[in-house]
Amino acid sequence: MKKRIATLLLLLQGCADITPITDRRAYGPVITLKDWFTSSHLLSYSGGAVLFDAGFRPTVLETALAEEGIAPDDVTHIFLTHGHGDHVGGLELFPDALLLGMSEEANLIEEETSGSRSLDVCLADGARYTFDDTVVEAIAAPGHTPGNAVYLVDHTLLLGDTGLITASGALTPVAEKRSDDPDGAAEALRTLATTL
Repeated sequence: MKKRIATLLLLLQGCADITPITDRRAYGPVITLKDWFTSSHLLSYSGGAVLFDAGFRPTVLETALAEEGIAPDDVTHIFLTHGHGDHVGGLELFPDALLLGMSEEANLIEEETSGSRSLDVCLADGARYTFDDTVVEAIAAPGHTPGNAVYLVDHTLLLGDTGLITASGALTPVAEKRSDDPDGAAEALRTLATTL
């Protein structure tokens, strides 16, 4: 796993012993855009930009993108790790971007966006997309939510709320009260550890 995955990225970190999110930090081909306790990740390519999750507060995300030289219209694809509000809050900025996620998240995404957005593409486990020379692979990781996903972007794994890195560097599931299926979430981490 260590050879294939150079970095584990986190989108939600709320415990005192959890490594904090660093705004504007580059992990492989993606840049972290921090919004309070959550984040999105930006991948620029020749055809525009790709987001992984759409943040919590639209104005914060729009400002962060502008600081990277990206307008909302530049975003062509948004890959969602899951449909919680702190990951879909900025979707209103991107009415023309292709919205991708696991089919099991469709209802939650529609609920969290009050029906204003739905998935354009339901991803299958192992689906791959290429942006210039960067490959994005969708990996099903149910547990936090039924359609929770992680994305392998070259050698960088975007975990969303699938797991957290503690201050000592250990990978751990999010708190049980934050997952729909805590046992499933823990199993998803074990599966990732053995398959990547």
